[in-house]
Amino acid sequence: DYANRHEMQIAIHAIGDGILDWIFEGYENALKNYSREDPRHGIVHCQITREDQLLKYQQLHLHAYIQSVFLDYDNHIINPMARGWQFYHDRPWLAGLFYWTGLDYRGEPNPMLYPATGSQFGIFDYCGFPKDEAFYLKSWWTDEPVLHLSPHWNLSGHEGDSINVWAYSNCDEVELFVNGKSLGRKSMPVNGYIEWKTIYRPGSLLAKGYKAGKKVMVEKIETTGKATRISIEPYNTTLKADGQDIAIVDLTLKDEKNREVPDAMNEMIVTLTGPATILGYGNGDPGFKEIERPVNGETSFRIKAFSGKAQVIIRSQEGKKGNVQLEVSGTGLKKATQQFIID
Repeated sequence: DYANRHEMQIAIHAIGDGILDWIFEGYENALKNYSREDPRHGIVHCQITREDQLLKYQQLHLHAYIQSVFLDYDNHIINPMARGWQFYHDRPWLAGLFYWTGLDYRGEPNPMLYPATGSQFGIFDYCGFPKDEAFYLKSWWTDEPVLHLSPHWNLSGHEGDSINVWAYSNCDEVELFVNGKSLGRKSMPVNGYIEWKTIYRPGSLLAKGYKAGKKVMVEKIETTGKATRISIEPYNTTLKADGQDIAIVDLTLKDEKNREVPDAMNEMIVTLTGPATILGYGNGDPGFKEIERPVNGETSFRIKAFSGKAQVIIRSQEGKKGNVQLEVSGTGLKKATQQFIID
C-alpha cells in the first residue's frame, strides 16, 4: 500500500550472502541506479505508472482503452511496458520482471477514479479482451507472426488532428499506408515498436510486414459504418450436464460489411432458453455499474457493448440434458442466435 500511494516500487536485491534487502524506490530512479549495470545484484520489481501521465496519454493517443503508456519529462510519448522489457532483456544478470496486472479486476479503480469501478492497467480487460499492449508482448514473447496497428480508425470528431500510429510486430520491417499514401517503410527495433505521425481523416490504415525483404503479412483497419449485426463467438458449444461446465460467449458488433465496430455501444437484449443458466455477463468497461449476474434466476438481460464488445457466460444444470439457444438482439441490430448441446 505504501508503495502504491507514493508511486514507488519494490526492488528485491539478492545480496551475495543470501540476505534479502527490500528497497522501495521509484521506477525512474531504478532505471538510473541500475543502468550502472552491476551484475552482482539481481532485481525483481513491479512497475507502477502515474495517473496524470496515463490520462494525458489517453487524451493524446485516443485509444479505446487506458494503455500502459505515458509521457516522459520532455512530453514524448513512451511505453513503459516496452521500456521495462527492453531494460531487463538487455541485462542477463537481472532476474526479470512481471507486469501488474494481467487482467483488469473489479474494485480499486486506478488510474481513473470514480465513476470508474474497476482497475484499468491490465494487459487484458476483465472479460479477457486484449488491449493494444497485449500485442506488443505477443510480438516479442511468442513465435506467432504478429502485426497490430493502433489506434482504431473510428475517430469521429478528430478530423484534422495529429495522430500517432503505432505498429506492434515481430516482422523485420513494416510499411504504413494512410488512405492509400505510404508513410514509409521502417525497420522494427528488437523488442520495440514503430511509430508514424499522421493527420486523421476517415478511411483506412494498411500495414505491410516484411521478413528477409519479402512481404509476409498485411493488416488493414478501416473507418467503419454503424453497427447493424451481432457476431456470437462461443469458446465451446458442448457442455457436460454436471452443473459445473460453462461456455464463455463473446458478442461483437459489426457493420454491414462485416467489419468490427470498435466504438459501438449499442444496447443488446440477451435471452437464454433450455437447460442452462446465465452465470454472469459484462463488457470490459472499467465504469460498468450494472448487475453482473442474475439475481433471481432470470434468463434474459440487457447490456451495452463497450468498444464494440460484450460477453456472457452460461452454465449447465446438473443432470439436465438437451439443446440450449442463446438469442441476441437490439434496436437497429439484426438478431443472432447460437445453439449449444448439454450432454
